[in-house]
Amino acid sequence: MRKLAQHNGVVLFVCALAAITVGTFSQATATSVWSIATPAVFPAGAEAPIPGSGITSVSCTSPGNCTAVGGYTTNTQSDILPFTMTSTNGVWGTVRPAVFPNGAQSNPTESEFAAVSCTSPGNCTAVGRFLDSSSRFQSFTMTSINGTWGTATPVVFPNTAPFQSRTPNDKLVDVECTSDGTCTAVGTFRDSNGTLNPFAVTSTNGTWGTATPIALPNNGAWADTTGVSCASAGNCTAIGYVASSGGIYDAFTATSSNGTWGAGTRAVFANGVQNATPDSGFNSVSCASAGNCTAVGYFYSAAGFYESMAMTSTNGTWANAQSATFANGVQSNQPSSNLASVSCASVGHCTAVGQFKNTNNRFVPMAMTSTNGTWANAQSATFANGVQSNQPSSNLASVSCASVGHCTAVGWFQNIGNHQEAFTMTLTNGNWGTATPAVFANGVQNSAPNALFTTVSCVTADSCVAAGRFEISGTGSRPMTMTSSAVVNNPTTTSTTAPSTTSTTTAPASNQTPSTSTTLPAPALAVVKALPKASTPIVANTSIATGESITVSYGGFTPFEYVQLIVASTPKVIGSGYANAQGV
Repeated sequence: MRKLAQHNGVVLFVCALAAITVGTFSQATATSVWSIATPAVFPAGAEAPIPGSGITSVSCTSPGNCTAVGGYTTNTQSDILPFTMTSTNGVWGTVRPAVFPNGAQSNPTESEFAAVSCTSPGNCTAVGRFLDSSSRFQSFTMTSINGTWGTATPVVFPNTAPFQSRTPNDKLVDVECTSDGTCTAVGTFRDSNGTLNPFAVTSTNGTWGTATPIALPNNGAWADTTGVSCASAGNCTAIGYVASSGGIYDAFTATSSNGTWGAGTRAVFANGVQNATPDSGFNSVSCASAGNCTAVGYFYSAAGFYESMAMTSTNGTWANAQSATFANGVQSNQPSSNLASVSCASVGHCTAVGQFKNTNNRFVPMAMTSTNGTWANAQSATFANGVQSNQPSSNLASVSCASVGHCTAVGWFQNIGNHQEAFTMTLTNGNWGTATPAVFANGVQNSAPNALFTTVSCVTADSCVAAGRFEISGTGSRPMTMTSSAVVNNPTTTSTTAPSTTSTTTAPASNQTPSTSTTLPAPALAVVKALPKASTPIVANTSIATGESITVSYGGFTPFEYVQLIVASTPKVIGSGYANAQGV
């Protein structure tokens, strides 16, 4: 959140939607614009900014209504705590540390959130692991109902094989909710023989059942789970990798139908594609409907290189895994690539992202899209001139598709100064735009940037939230979010008397006077007060008479950014609208 000016308790700032003037607008076309990156706000005295503090997962249910989860270290730098953070109507609340039952955690504590899934505003489930009072890792879930988070709850394991007499050592890595209170989470546990096994746990109407083991593929020695996707309640696909004797590692999938899990199944390749000593794994999976899923990851090729792959099931039947293809002269002759994330907008229409080694043997971001089940060549990201290092190193970590041909991917790149920056890249009508670095308010980010986006969630083609972490000015890292929203191109404004009641202004579809609504309230008072003071006032006057008409004009915004004029002491919105093409 960027504060720009202040006068007698009036604060002008940019939020997830951003800034200024009430007036009339000319006709324009809608486009999507990213806000500036917004650092997470912690309760007073709760957090010390150190490396590793960041967001691991974000889930949005409608524009402006999202929940992010992550982890941070306390001021003593001894306790590692998981946190949630929620935006309501585009305004992010403060970080909320997870609450555990008394005596459940170790001292000092060590716990983390791995993933979150929301089905409606305020109704979310987050999962992860924590170090218990016996210094053993246990998996846990935590659920919010209508915006109120419950206590973190350890997963219950039955006293039957293969769980019997086990020593706790387990974790949940991913969760997918199909409706409020109905979710499936997957992870890995260590059985009584010390063997790692995949497991799932499901909540129905808000009540969690006991953990269910997922049987290993034939001849599997142990397995690790990496993700899950559910098309409907009880119809989910889990992914990961399984180890067998002889140092062989195979990617695997496991599917539940109507709530019953089948055994894990190894990925299948055409003859001569894999190395004689297989090594493969799945990183991400997305199911558009029951039995129609795509999983992506990597494999060790017959030529002795690690390459990216995708594998698709149609009506429950998995096809052979396919390696990513590139146009001639794009990939290194000693290829190395990996697909980290996939999102399917409908059956056969998916987009996957990751990184590959180009002809200069530098790792660069890649994206590839399937249309009606057929994958096109992978494409490298395009950056504006002078943005990247002359020895680039970059990656796309996450992708979210709101509809066919409309996706947003996020990650990090090495800039011209050889520092790491976060960036977004958007697919519109099937065409990728230029990679766009995250923008911060002046003085917020360290002069030697170290930022990355780890996760993204889109609810419409032009409404997404990217999240990750950045290095603040000085030292240490802090969680951050950045929001894209639909704006209207080339609007013009005229000033008017500030209204006496809270209102917001929305851009009209045609050349009309904007309408007002109360759907974008002011942020919480604590959020506004936490913003730094501006060096100059909005207006030169030392006082404003009641009912007096004033004109406020301020620059420095992103062109066509939505902003609000807020009385800080209330806080109360007294004016809102869009900056013009010059950011004024």
